[in-house]
Amino acid sequence: MSREFIFTTLQRQLEAQEISELQLATELQMTEYAVKNIFTTRDCSFTVLEKICQIAGFRLEDLFVSVPREPQLLEHLTQQHEIELLTNKKLFAVAVSAMYFWTYKDILNRVKVNKTELVTLLQRLEEMGIVQVSPGNHFKLTISKKFSWIPDGPIMRMTRRESADYFAYTFEEPIDLINSFNVYVTPATHDKFKSQLIQIAKEYKLAMLKEATLPIDEKIQVSLCLAARNWLPSFLQSQMRTAAK
Repeated sequence: MSREFIFTTLQRQLEAQEISELQLATELQMTEYAVKNIFTTRDCSFTVLEKICQIAGFRLEDLFVSVPREPQLLEHLTQQHEIELLTNKKLFAVAVSAMYFWTYKDILNRVKVNKTELVTLLQRLEEMGIVQVSPGNHFKLTISKKFSWIPDGPIMRMTRRESADYFAYTFEEPIDLINSFNVYVTPATHDKFKSQLIQIAKEYKLAMLKEATLPIDEKIQVSLCLAARNWLPSFLQSQMRTAAK
């Protein structure tokens, strides 16, 4: 396998995950110039190569057994596939676990599936384009950093139905955070802060990618809910002379 293929594959994977050279430099604790030089000269230490693979969502061994081809990373499922996940709870649980970068062993230990079931479920997820399965019960995620559920699709509608349970909670633990308020600002100001919220979500996802190889027991599960819309509670809406636009 040529150096050209190795570094071209890494570049394409980084681009597909929207990881810039500046972000990569920050993660590697290097200068942006040094990162550019790595891809220009097609040369770096084995340790740095391993770190780049990790940031790009690769295991190093996956890179060396890859077949030269354009990365086909999934950005969204079809309506039918989302419905299938909702109707097959074990399949949905394994899919979400894979998206958390859990290993085969992690899933067996934490999800109510046996070995035979898990192999079958992973094969189905491969057919759906969510993972790529390799010998030895290994698999890697094949969804894009831009992956999202269909807006107002089956899974997002389910999520909204479950929102009452999400908020039926005190949010008093040290890990917790909740803050809900209404403001009047200009559209330009809102666009600015909306962009910052989107960036925060991206940083969380990048951190999960960076820490993918850490043991699961060293991490905590965090459920984020970012939302912004033109809305007033009904008790206020009923008291307004004009409806909110």
